[in-house]
Amino acid sequence: MSRRLPSFACPALFTLAAGLAVGALACTAESQPPEAPTPTFDVARSSLARDTSPNATPAELGALAEGNATFAMKLYGLTAAKGDDNAFFSPLSISTALAMAYAGARGDTAAEMEKALEHRLPAARYHVAMNALDLQIAARGRAAKAAGAPPSGKPFALRSVNTTFGQRGVPFESPFLDTLATSYGAGVQLADFKNKPNEERLKINEWVAQQTERRIEDLLAEGTIDPITRLVLVNAIYFNADWATPFEKEATAPAPFTKLDGARAEVPTMRGQLSTGYGEIDGAQVLELPYMGGQVSMVVVLPKGDFRAFESSFDGKGLLSAMAGLKPHTVQISLPKFELKGQSVSLRKSLLALGMTRAFDERSADFSGMLSPAVDKLWISDVLHKAFVRVDEKGTEAAAATAVVLAGTTSLPTDVKTFRADRPFLFFVRDIPTNTAIFAGRMVAP
Repeated sequence: MSRRLPSFACPALFTLAAGLAVGALACTAESQPPEAPTPTFDVARSSLARDTSPNATPAELGALAEGNATFAMKLYGLTAAKGDDNAFFSPLSISTALAMAYAGARGDTAAEMEKALEHRLPAARYHVAMNALDLQIAARGRAAKAAGAPPSGKPFALRSVNTTFGQRGVPFESPFLDTLATSYGAGVQLADFKNKPNEERLKINEWVAQQTERRIEDLLAEGTIDPITRLVLVNAIYFNADWATPFEKEATAPAPFTKLDGARAEVPTMRGQLSTGYGEIDGAQVLELPYMGGQVSMVVVLPKGDFRAFESSFDGKGLLSAMAGLKPHTVQISLPKFELKGQSVSLRKSLLALGMTRAFDERSADFSGMLSPAVDKLWISDVLHKAFVRVDEKGTEAAAATAVVLAGTTSLPTDVKTFRADRPFLFFVRDIPTNTAIFAGRMVAP
């Protein structure tokens, strides 16, 4: 019997898209609600167009892949490798949403983000490389289309969409808007968080749902958007593809599966023999399952011994090594069918643990590249992520979305005030009718 699970926990395999890891296993499907009208926003954008021919070098793209893989596995260790549950998340979605935030970070805040996100490139070249990666991913569908009609009848899809939702009337910095436009194809959709925070939250959720074929709904839970929200940076990814060689449905049958706690269960298991990529690394077998078009595949890493011991030592270098060691072989395959739809999860604690502290501190955060501190001082209040995956005989459907929520501290609505007594202060006991100070004092060391 399947059960609803959180997005992060211990997975039994990794799905690889564009060289980035994604973990997964089993859950139940949910019915799709009727299509809602597309949310409408006014948009503020740079006058610059997207750079559709970024000059990222192979060396820069290699450095980007290395950094993204390292970040993926560090984040996995902090979020997914917990307890006995399944897991699924999109490092690419998280990296992309945070990359847009990084475009507006300055000083020590930017330096901490570079270290936490495992950047290997200078800021300007990093955005160029991220743009090149995003455009390459968008081109995958052309190769799949050339391969012919998929058996499932549903066309190949791999799309990553970026946008931002900003408080109406806030004068975001022009260089920030230029980077969003040229490297991420995004503008700022204007919202009224001050007066209608929940209504705007629902509109953002609906936008995400439509971009992900309704696989990701309610990314932003009630209360995540409030009157001091100034900017929400969003990435949404949707993937649907048939295997290059589908599994025969008739060959699927129940088979025993030993869970992490040692319990055994009978699970629907696909079977087949394929000529495909196979390799072995220290402590594990590695299998590649290509999708139609041959440009995207699933890579399964199967530890030979203790799962937790292998998991704790498997890092970004191990991931890249596993992929590099794949060679053509004939392989007899048994692979469980699975589906997982996780909850919306906060990444705040994990990113803090990676050293990204100033970005979440309203006193020390420096996002002056987005907005002049004279107008408002921005800081990240939360980073939220949600993902879905289904793997069956035909192929794989997956979706994920990430939202980086930035709040302001100085330009607050008139009905909300902040008083933080976090430094020495004076105090008085007053007689109100006579306005007399009966007692006076100071507090410098509570």
